Amino acid sequence: MKRLLICIVALALAAGVTSLRLRPTDGPSKLPEALQKAAFAKVARAWSSRPGQLAAGWGLADLPIAKLGTADPESKKRSARAELPPRLSVLVLGQPGAPKMALVTAEMLSIPARTALLLRAYAGEALSMPREYIVVVATHTHAGPRPHFGPALRVAFGHPELEERGLASAVAYAADQARRSYQQVRFGASSSRLSTYIANRSPGASSPVDDRLRAVQLSAQGRRVLLWSYAAHPTLVARSSRQADGDYPARVASILEEQAGFDQVIFLPGRTAHATVATERNPDRLAEILAHALRGLAEVADNGSTAQAGLAFEPIELPTLDPRFTLFGDLVAAPWLQKWLGRNESQVHLLRLGSVGMTFVAGEVSNGLVPSTSGDQWVVSLSGSGLGYLVDPRDRSVEPERPLVLLGTNELGQMGELLRIVAGSLSTDRLSE
Repeated sequence: MKRLLICIVALALAAGVTSLRLRPTDGPSKLPEALQKAAFAKVARAWSSRPGQLAAGWGLADLPIAKLGTADPESKKRSARAELPPRLSVLVLGQPGAPKMALVTAEMLSIPARTALLLRAYAGEALSMPREYIVVVATHTHAGPRPHFGPALRVAFGHPELEERGLASAVAYAADQARRSYQQVRFGASSSRLSTYIANRSPGASSPVDDRLRAVQLSAQGRRVLLWSYAAHPTLVARSSRQADGDYPARVASILEEQAGFDQVIFLPGRTAHATVATERNPDRLAEILAHALRGLAEVADNGSTAQAGLAFEPIELPTLDPRFTLFGDLVAAPWLQKWLGRNESQVHLLRLGSVGMTFVAGEVSNGLVPSTSGDQWVVSLSGSGLGYLVDPRDRSVEPERPLVLLGTNELGQMGELLRIVAGSLSTDRLSE
């Protein structure tokens, strides 16, 4: 018996040792010149595309959450919110008769690679569109229904609550709606600072958060869809809520669709790192305030709308990166443990839509890493989560982001340089100070 215990302890120690690595620190801090040139070339190509007639189609479906928490113990099982069920949206953009890309958004915390692959596959089939032209974004609602997370997030949040067959049917249905409604549209955009309801949750962070509220309206023959973005984490509904909930973005959509005549309202999380809601835990009240502000922005966008708009979609090549969970100090997860904890996508895309540039990033970006310089410059976090928190290298050890800063200092430096090229933030490059 004693020998057995010794063997078990020895095996446990061996597993612990093999699961740890020191984070490499000898990589370059500057983006390789070849990647700089490639990024500048793609940005130039996107913004030199000639304006033309824009077309769009949109559709939505409720997320299939009828069997919420069937694998959880009875005390942790949740119910769906009948009056405000979490949703999935599909938006197709292109020219008349020639769809160019699709945007799928889902009211979830994040979308792991397995779920993103499923959504792209079924949306692509319904739209007859290659998967690489489909971007999948989570609204980052912490109380949303849980997809098939890896072990790390499963421990923190719980077992999957979405049946994959139902999820496939939902995205196929929404994509088919978008395909059928595809038509010529007018484009308008506007933004405004809204600092009262957003705050920096990270004491010691080296920069303020992005406080802009951004909106894009697409309209045709009395139908309207609104895309909007704000940086504050959707955490007014606790992740321990007994009901799956889309938090304040879902309530904004409900208000604007029911009271302001929008066919569909789509939320895109902005520079969410360090950013939190600066208000009491009342998602309904915040939604009323944001909906009121967005009505005003939509009116401004409508007054300045145009039938001609440039459109371009570009994948951006990334530097060599090695995202790792930080365990203790400079000790990070070994490659085998990193894969076991959960696989997520690492990617960046640029969408030029009229006067607006949207940089989609597979992680949560901070305003310190990619400073906001205008309302037309959108950075959309959570188009995947494989890069973790992307913060100013000086903020790597700042709480509460620190445990999920997956890149080293030099890797963050390279990603910051790349994203500032793509998002047009070079004029305020804080890292050159």
